[in-house]
Amino acid sequence: MSALAPTKLMRRTAASMRLTAAKAGTYDGLPTAANMALMQQCHRLVPDGLELVASLTFTRDAGMHTSGWWKNPEYQRCEHLSLCFRDRTGKHESHQRGRGRAWATAFFGEHTHKLWVEPPFSEVGKQADVYHYRLFLAPDWRTPIVPRKEVYSTEFTEVGWKSWSEVHSVPDLLGQKPP
Repeated sequence: MSALAPTKLMRRTAASMRLTAAKAGTYDGLPTAANMALMQQCHRLVPDGLELVASLTFTRDAGMHTSGWWKNPEYQRCEHLSLCFRDRTGKHESHQRGRGRAWATAFFGEHTHKLWVEPPFSEVGKQADVYHYRLFLAPDWRTPIVPRKEVYSTEFTEVGWKSWSEVHSVPDLLGQKPP
């Protein structure tokens, strides 16, 4: 399989998972029962070659700015593919770059050059080697965008906006509580 050519199974899976995500609603990142149910609904295990299984979760994420996660409002909504690989016994395997690229192409097509790709961050994500592919979208949910600046830029942030930690008085990484 070419690193850039998704298989028919990949394309069918992507189309099916896009429909499921559209029907399921949006994921806002909060640890709620509704979000956990949405994540389960938007998850698939799919054979990927003779030896691997791709573990895929495809969601429509919204509220990353209004919830206080990211300061830049251009990061408010995205389509989000989380991807990792397992062997046939369920043991996690390292990320497969070529296959990851093929899966991303199956989901995002001509817009893969606009993707924000993140390696694992959390301990659980590191153990499973989960990569995240995000395509940020305009308010119409159809037009892909490449946000200006980075997620913590306040250049486009509205006056009076507060981050999650400011609203909930959560200490920052240095243990400082917001004023």
